[in-house]
Amino acid sequence: MVSINTSVLARLADKDLDKAYRKAGMSNLPANILQALETKLEKKREEAAGAAAEEIIKLYESSDDAIVSSVNSIRELRAQIKTHKKRLEKIAKAKAYGAGTGNYLPLAKVLGFHVAVDDKNLLDIPDDWKPVVPQEGE
Repeated sequence: MVSINTSVLARLADKDLDKAYRKAGMSNLPANILQALETKLEKKREEAAGAAAEEIIKLYESSDDAIVSSVNSIRELRAQIKTHKKRLEKIAKAKAYGAGTGNYLPLAKVLGFHVAVDDKNLLDIPDDWKPVVPQEGE
């Protein structure tokens, strides 16, 4: 993770910093010293602005990285959701197949159990199999 100097940002946000220098009793100084002080303060303001700009750039780069990471996580989660939905559909179909035919071997296979049978066709649900839907009045 990138290190951010938040004190630089705090100084940038503090609009009253210059006023604090002025209130510190410096207005009684000779004009040449006040001018030199103002020159030094201006240089410090420029340095502070430059340092703040560097930190802001770091923040923006970090936010871009965070956005990319979050988007990638969302994509991965969507893929996982899709996989889990397919698995749930297979489980539901295998349960219905077992209930309708008495053959629960496809359910055991879907759930990951090792099933040893001579006829491997017993492990699969035929493509043309449809669950029996009870008719009204039955």
